[in-house]
Amino acid sequence: MSRLKKRLLLVGGLLAVGFAAVGIAYAAIPDGNTINGCYAKIGGGLRVIDTAKGQKCFGLVEVPVSWNQQGPKGDKGDQGIQGVKGDKGDKGDQGIQGVKGDKGDQGIQGQQGPAGPQYVLSAVVNANGTFLVTSVPDGATLTVSRSGPGDYLVSISGLGTQCPVPTANAFAKTFMFLGGGSCGQGSVTTTIATGDGVDHPFVLQAVGVAPAVTAQAVSPDSGGLPLPSSGS
Repeated sequence: MSRLKKRLLLVGGLLAVGFAAVGIAYAAIPDGNTINGCYAKIGGGLRVIDTAKGQKCFGLVEVPVSWNQQGPKGDKGDQGIQGVKGDKGDKGDQGIQGVKGDKGDQGIQGQQGPAGPQYVLSAVVNANGTFLVTSVPDGATLTVSRSGPGDYLVSISGLGTQCPVPTANAFAKTFMFLGGGSCGQGSVTTTIATGDGVDHPFVLQAVGVAPAVTAQAVSPDSGGLPLPSSGS
């Protein structure tokens, strides 16, 4: 038998033993992400080995090789071409307009009530409390008295059926106050004072109205109400 033939038989036997061991070592293959193997120089056979168990290639007849179980991540592919824009949808039909409601009837205008009668009392009061009457309705009475510097007590009765609140305007650059008192049923009793506390002549006026409506009495502690003066 020639030497070459003996080598071939030896290589074939070794490869058979190596391939038989592959199934036993498969559980530990690959080694991490790397697969190790031996490539036969003659015949091009390939077998996988487990380097963790000390398995090696036969240097005379094999070349050690290795490769990754998972290859490297590939490059990102090019962006695809934008698709064709879709056709515009048809416009929907317009809805039917609702029926307009009927206009309501205008209500009947109420009748205007008659104006109640008014009763006007006017007088010029002197600084000392005496007065000159310019207008006093029938049945009405007026009394005025000076109660102190710039203070006057005024009483009116028989002027309508409501509260005839008086107004006063001084013949000076000052204003006048209405003090507390009572008012109702066409009568009023109150105090009137000048803003500077000095006696001044003034114009007094009160308006009474009918029909009868009971008015609330003026509270004595309600405080004075300032009235503008004729000279301001």
